[in-house]
Amino acid sequence: MSESDKTPNSNPNNIIQFPLKAKTVFTKSEKAYVSANEVKISNPKPPPKRIEVNNPLTKQQRTELQDWITEWVTTSNLAKKPIPYGAARTRLYEDGLQGEVNGVEQIEQSELPTCISYIQQRIRILETVGNKRVMRRKGDYRNGRISAIHARCKDLSVSDEIRKAYQLYKYGKISMKDLTDDELDHYYSYVIHGTPKFFIPKKAVQSVQHDRENALLVLLGVLEGEAIAKGQQFNRLALSQSKEEMLAMLGQRDPDLFNEVELETFEEFWKKQKHCKCRKGPKIGQSARR
Repeated sequence: MSESDKTPNSNPNNIIQFPLKAKTVFTKSEKAYVSANEVKISNPKPPPKRIEVNNPLTKQQRTELQDWITEWVTTSNLAKKPIPYGAARTRLYEDGLQGEVNGVEQIEQSELPTCISYIQQRIRILETVGNKRVMRRKGDYRNGRISAIHARCKDLSVSDEIRKAYQLYKYGKISMKDLTDDELDHYYSYVIHGTPKFFIPKKAVQSVQHDRENALLVLLGVLEGEAIAKGQQFNRLALSQSKEEMLAMLGQRDPDLFNEVELETFEEFWKKQKHCKCRKGPKIGQSARR
């Protein structure tokens, strides 16, 4: 058998031999270009489940509800159980309102407390995770709301006397720090959204004055005891302390009653009380001169 009759399979190494003078051939082909238009596919918005709405939410109520949803989403992120805004709204519509609506524009005004109550429950569940960041953030959240209430009352020219009297009448607490989270949120909504009236019966206003006068009487008893121990005379109608000094002492002893009191408010309280008189000196707010 000649060499030319050998097939590649007969090669023991199975190597195909090519001629030494082989040539490489390049072929030119035309380029093809394809153009495509961008097509956006969007799901159509489902039709409203509730067509007839007698009393839809006002603009302020929508803002209030959105603030609560934001609080829910923020708390979920801090608790490392994030809930997107869209999912939060869907859960509110499906679970909080039993699937009767699928949009905020379909919510009746009478259903707003139900929505807020549902969101508050979701927030409390997230808080039970025990994440320190959640609780720390909650502290900042409370302080922020308290500061906002103070600022709003100042803009409305509502004195500390009226504000504290309203708190005592409405919640039974003079200091906002003693309010529960729900009470503080309710108070915040009342003050920030709309025009609060701070309506309180006359008896409630008098009770704040009464509590402060009782605190003053206790302080006078302490000052009198200290004077007697030193062999000094004590005259409640001619105190050696100024009003400024009395306010400082009262604020230290009873911060809930006096710490947040402005000087002008304290002046009004002092005119009403009949238990003592301070020494003559600078007006309240000015530095005392010895």
